[in-house]
Amino acid sequence: MVNSYKIGFARTALLQETVLIAQVFGELQEWGAVKNSVRDGNLLQARTDRSIDVVYGEVHKRLSLLNELQIEVIADDYPQDVRQLVWIAMCKQYPFIGDFTIEVLSSAHLSGRSEISYEDYGYFFNSKVLIHPELETVSNKTRSNAQPALFQMMRQCELIGDSAVGDAEELVGQRPDKHAVEDIDDHFLAPVVGETVVVAVAKVVGDVVQRLRVRR
Repeated sequence: MVNSYKIGFARTALLQETVLIAQVFGELQEWGAVKNSVRDGNLLQARTDRSIDVVYGEVHKRLSLLNELQIEVIADDYPQDVRQLVWIAMCKQYPFIGDFTIEVLSSAHLSGRSEISYEDYGYFFNSKVLIHPELETVSNKTRSNAQPALFQMMRQCELIGDSAVGDAEELVGQRPDKHAVEDIDDHFLAPVVGETVVVAVAKVVGDVVQRLRVRR
């Protein structure tokens, strides 16, 4: 079954917001109580209740796609772990991002390319229209907003870096630091240890990984 594409991801990666909410969840262990705590204490330092609800809702959707140990890793707030797990969560939340990671980022890395560009995004988008007819109904505004939003989130998660060449973006290879994933599924282990997070995320999107143990 083909997962429906939604490309209304106009939010940023929300890295620090995700850490904060993961930490509150670690203390309270119940999402209703977490929401009330975040809202009542204005922990997100937002100007309006609506802004709090929107950001909390987005982060909650992402964290709900991870297991409790993965949430604990995020709460520990080691930056590289946070970036990797937030990206994994976004890949699960938005199949469009997951497929883009596999078919564009991972493919570019494996083929030895050092950059991707907006042209890669455009080609990927157009190639999916026949498989995902819902993309035909996407407004030009939504499509134009989604492209820079996706590239911004990739930069925030340090999957790509700014390049000096036009609108091309440099692929950034990340390796887990001493607090990152240690013992995971055999199908996932080699890419994490020996390659970049791009390849690792591609494996995770297929739900290969269901557990994490953290090196202490």
